[in-house]
Amino acid sequence: MIVRAALLLALTAPAAMAQQPAADLATLRSCLAEADRDPDAERACVGKPSTACLDAPQATTTTAIGACFAAEAEAWAHLMAETLDSATAMAATLDALAADEAPPSPPAAPLLVASQRAWEAFRDADCALEVALWTDGSMRLVAGPQCAMQHTAARTLALMARRRAFENP
Repeated sequence: MIVRAALLLALTAPAAMAQQPAADLATLRSCLAEADRDPDAERACVGKPSTACLDAPQATTTTAIGACFAAEAEAWAHLMAETLDSATAMAATLDALAADEAPPSPPAAPLLVASQRAWEAFRDADCALEVALWTDGSMRLVAGPQCAMQHTAARTLALMARRRAFENP
């Protein structure tokens, strides 16, 4: 829900800022490729797109600042969905290979999907709390998207690590 609100914010921001998610996705893909699977370098990618957006002359209002974070959150959400899909497929393959093992392992693919649903509920509640802490202040327009971006980036990186673990069981 918070991510959806963040995306709506991006769509209602100034036109130049609303175009940001595609550019942010390219920036993140490039940064993550350069990180070459180094977790510290991957974490350094978090915030790069929004920092560049915040340096733009039009990023002077809380709405525009929130749109910068919302655009990066959308880019991370796209990467997260891709990563989750590939990790789930890998997990399902491993589940099939392990089906004949004794004792059988719990199937990883449905557990990965269940953990994602639980994480989404946590992110939404945590970011709703972050917004609520700002009550009627305009900073809530920044707090929600920034929270969604931070959580979604962290989850994406965690899923990337999980996918690597599935690649090399």
